[in-house]
Amino acid sequence: MHRRRFLRSVVLSMGAAGLVGCVDRGGRSSGELDRGQHLEPCPVDTLDDHDPPSNLDRETAERFVRSYEPSYIEHVRIDVDRYGRVEGPTTTVEETRAVDDGYVIVVDSRWRTSDPSPVRSLEFERVDETDVKPVPIDHERLTENGTLRQLVEDSVDEGRGGTLYQEHPDYRRTREGIEDAAGRVDGAIIEHRDNLVRVSEIERPGVHGDRAETAAYYVAPGVVSRSTEPDPDPETGDIVEC
Repeated sequence: MHRRRFLRSVVLSMGAAGLVGCVDRGGRSSGELDRGQHLEPCPVDTLDDHDPPSNLDRETAERFVRSYEPSYIEHVRIDVDRYGRVEGPTTTVEETRAVDDGYVIVVDSRWRTSDPSPVRSLEFERVDETDVKPVPIDHERLTENGTLRQLVEDSVDEGRGGTLYQEHPDYRRTREGIEDAAGRVDGAIIEHRDNLVRVSEIERPGVHGDRAETAAYYVAPGVVSRSTEPDPDPETGDIVEC
């Protein structure tokens, strides 16, 4: 249902009603323009070397979108400064429909990103014995840290107390408190109710993420629009090439 309403909205915005809000310098609406004539806010050139197909039919429209969408994802949607490596994107045409003088083409794109920044964390685990001198949970550098106490108590009760990631607001003070009290972080032992909990400092490679995006294109003579709204208003589609 959403997709049908979506396609209908795109059609209203770019098809029978013309390009909403776009008029030429002579004051004529888009519906009055001659075929191939550019109009306000044209020209738009989001990507180099990706002009709308000159001989438009179903095959050329799909071929254009298959080529355009991966390049659009790569150059517009992906923050290349954030990720060390990007795999993909790959784009699949999900639906094609003839509308007035053009085609609505729905595509699905998928890609994988890798964040180069390492992921640091503290992990807590109950142990039965140790050669390391333990530090009591009531040590002055630890006693007021509720996050640490909860992790230690969970370790005592369940055997493993979980992980405190670097992004957590208490990560820094927890790490510094353990280091001040025990003289170390990795391998530090905390004593609670006659139980021993070992702290491990872990550093893992950056996070990998699977990404996906569905977009609908309207490809008409001399103009291309793109939208990712699930149920857009008639004027939601963005003109990307014309």
